[in-house]
Amino acid sequence: MKDRIGKCSFCGQLMTIQAEDNIGQEEVDARVTKACTCSQGLEFRQEEERLRRIQEAKEKACKSVEELFEADYPDAATILYACISLAAEKKIRGIRISLGNDTTAVMNAAAGKIKVERIEKKSTSRSTDFE
Repeated sequence: MKDRIGKCSFCGQLMTIQAEDNIGQEEVDARVTKACTCSQGLEFRQEEERLRRIQEAKEKACKSVEELFEADYPDAATILYACISLAAEKKIRGIRISLGNDTTAVMNAAAGKIKVERIEKKSTSRSTDFE
């Protein structure tokens, strides 16, 4: 590690950072840009954080789909995986799939969260002839 000088790609400010000897100037500049206190640098970091949170939510939702549907309903799981990406991009808000056997797959996106549910209706009924 040694002191390296990089330039913010937004405002042009120069900054000294500690960096490995084997990285190129472009990487040094990228690290400086991420650390810069200019308004565009702040917006850049906020956008990176937002994208990281979206990716994390997508991964957790996909894990839920795998656990709830992959073994019993692989076709429904495939559809839900695609819908998770669409929901994260705010192109859809949700989907409901009737799977038969009184089972429903539900995926909803609201308030920055993706919720995956497996709903199984279990009912017991009896009928008796009276005539």
